[in-house]
Amino acid sequence: MSTGTPLRGPGGVIVATLDQLSTACGQQRLLRLAAAAAVLLFPAVTTAAGGGVHLVVSGALVAVGVVGVLLPDSNAPLAWMLLAVGLWALAVPETLSAWTLLAAADLLVVHVACAAASYGPPPLALPAGLLREWGGRMAVMLAVTALVWLAARFGAALDLPGNAWVLGSALAVVAGWATYLLPRLLARDGTPDRPAS
Repeated sequence: MSTGTPLRGPGGVIVATLDQLSTACGQQRLLRLAAAAAVLLFPAVTTAAGGGVHLVVSGALVAVGVVGVLLPDSNAPLAWMLLAVGLWALAVPETLSAWTLLAAADLLVVHVACAAASYGPPPLALPAGLLREWGGRMAVMLAVTALVWLAARFGAALDLPGNAWVLGSALAVVAGWATYLLPRLLARDGTPDRPAS
């Protein structure tokens, strides 16, 4: 008996989500699969990095991640990111191990896959040029992350004492970058990024 009105409550959300997934194109399914794999991998990376096994926190992390994969246009992917970073910061004793790079790549995969999956309705296949551009940006982010990690490892190996001038200089660079970039972001017309033709 259909009245034409959508179901309300948790059952209606679940039915609507499953209905959307059934109409999703192959590309959208691959994006969600990549995000799901990264969501499931993160607790294992945390454990392998020496963070121990935290069943309740890891279970909550996976549950929020699954919601984020099913509803990438919601705030669930952001909540997953915050929980994942919090778990890493509180549980992992060695912050400059090689596991840090894998954790950063994991976070990036979840972010990019959920962002791409939320770009439009599930049947929408994103243009190949857009995916290439996002893939290029992702590669740049991974390379910069690796360079920062190497610089941090080098700095830790030198065992230098804390220096207020170095911290102040770094904050000045970040403030200068934000001063340069913020007006350009605010001046945009709100259209999404387009790949260069």
